Amino acid sequence: MFCKTAFVRYFFGFSGSVSQFSVNSEKIELTNNFDPLVDLNTNHSNIKYNGSFGVLLHNDLYYLGVSGLNIIPQRDELFKSNQISSALPSVYHINAIGGFGIDLDKNNIIYPSVLVKYIENNPVQLDFNLRYIYENIVEFGVSYRSEDAVVFLVNMYVIDGMNLVYSYDISTSNMSKTSNGSHEISLVYKIYYNSRYKKQKKRYNL
Repeated sequence: MFCKTAFVRYFFGFSGSVSQFSVNSEKIELTNNFDPLVDLNTNHSNIKYNGSFGVLLHNDLYYLGVSGLNIIPQRDELFKSNQISSALPSVYHINAIGGFGIDLDKNNIIYPSVLVKYIENNPVQLDFNLRYIYENIVEFGVSYRSEDAVVFLVNMYVIDGMNLVYSYDISTSNMSKTSNGSHEISLVYKIYYNSRYKKQKKRYNL
């Protein structure tokens, strides 16, 4: 059966960024001594501002979220020679995630979820995820990333607030011809400011 529904909680996040791009043409060495996109007589420096945002809502039944990175489209002209210019674009990223919990019983919970990722001028990428949690002691997960990889995960709850996570990625793209997969080990520690919130997070592992 589904988890019991509680009131919906909202979380918002905003961030700003300042980036400086500079090119010193005096230090550039060309292999063919000529490149129509590079002007060796021009030095360039510029500062760009951008921002990101995110919103998440969840209760004990489901969670939904969306985030955007580099939300201000920009192009920084590095060189400009005659009619040809070389530009460094600032592309935006849009991510959306949704999932829900299913209580098999009080000790066994399943979490299916989907992550949708879009980067400007690139195809949409989908992540299909499935997590199984046993008594908040150990978690097993599998994820399929469209046209990219299959991921296996084990999350062990070491002590209160601390997790040891191991994941293994198997590439399903053309990279599989030269890659045998990748391993990742993480040690995560969570700090809770509210004992009630800590109990809820531990129960549903959101």
